[in-house]
Amino acid sequence: MDKPWIATLFGNCLGGGLELPLACHFRLAAYDGAKIGLPELPKPYPKEFRDDVVAVARKVQAPLSQIAKDFGISEGCLHNWLKNTDIDDGRRDGPTGAERVQLRELKKRNRLL
Repeated sequence: MDKPWIATLFGNCLGGGLELPLACHFRLAAYDGAKIGLPELPKPYPKEFRDDVVAVARKVQAPLSQIAKDFGISEGCLHNWLKNTDIDDGRRDGPTGAERVQLRELKKRNRLL
């Protein structure tokens, strides 16, 4: 590529539609309100993995930060998993996993109305 490549973006450019412009040398947005970004979220960890990490965190007398680092997750993520497991097991007050799913679905329906 001895010549510069220029991408002109008309409208929003999100996700996979942004990959080709990112490979260019220059990117020009056609108007000020254009949204440009990569909104793709990482896939959630499998339930078996979460259960194993929570079990280790409860058994081992190491700090949560060290356990999270050993498993390659954030300390906040591990804290949330422990909190949600405590709620599901009845050790802590709050909506269970099934109730959270039901609330999420009801909120989606309300938005459609």
